[in-house]
Amino acid sequence: MFLQSITPLLPLCPFIDSFWVFESDFGVPYTSSRIIVPNGKAKIIIPYLNGLVAKDESGIRERREGEIHFVGNWDKSVVISSTTRKTGTVIIELTPAGAYRFAKIAMQEVCNQIISFEQLYGTSGKNIQEQIGNTDSLAAKIQQIQQFLLSQLQTLNQHQVIVDFLTDTILKSKGQIEIKTLEQKTGYSKRYLSLLFNEYIGMSPKTLAAIVRFQQFYQLWARTSSSAFYKEELYKYYYDQSHFIKDFKRFTGYSPVRYAETDNEFGRIFYKE
Repeated sequence: MFLQSITPLLPLCPFIDSFWVFESDFGVPYTSSRIIVPNGKAKIIIPYLNGLVAKDESGIRERREGEIHFVGNWDKSVVISSTTRKTGTVIIELTPAGAYRFAKIAMQEVCNQIISFEQLYGTSGKNIQEQIGNTDSLAAKIQQIQQFLLSQLQTLNQHQVIVDFLTDTILKSKGQIEIKTLEQKTGYSKRYLSLLFNEYIGMSPKTLAAIVRFQQFYQLWARTSSSAFYKEELYKYYYDQSHFIKDFKRFTGYSPVRYAETDNEFGRIFYKE
């Protein structure tokens, strides 16, 4: 299996965090745990060869080959699988404050959800799905989806200055900022900020900050084979070990030591340099 990075069109760059093509001759490997964890980024997924199956505590969701899906922000892990045949998937990860710019819908409606482009965009979503499905060239598929996103960006022209500012503040602090500080920076109450974030991000500022903080350690795990991957950095981000373990289990389903023992190369590939 391999991952190829794609450079987005320039006008899309501020709102796309990463853009990949994943391919495998034998599907999503069953030798791997295949766990995908929260990272605060909504996604657009195009399985152009083979379908995908997502499984979490709420059930199993099958996504057929050729469908285009919008994946909202998640605050729990999910296990991905596929049939054992050649697989190809385009994966677009949007920035935390980028997703709302492409869809006139409250992001809380798609939190922990996977919806089709036809559901999200109606006729235009169905048309772009058919257009991409009828195109043989991968390069052309990539160009088509980018042109569609560019048209949505220009048509909707959505900006939420407070959300953009606070999301950037949370990211720059690596999740180490208290909600009280966000209130002070804006002059708005915790309740109002949560309402804004639920609408435009899909989760509260506190949850986004927790995911951003957790990701500092998940990336450490992805780049080492040591079960002690978290120990040197632990007290830079958490008051104590029990708080860290609680957050890590919340987002992976495992304790840090147990997770380090899992064979999750599929999850690791997305963090390799």
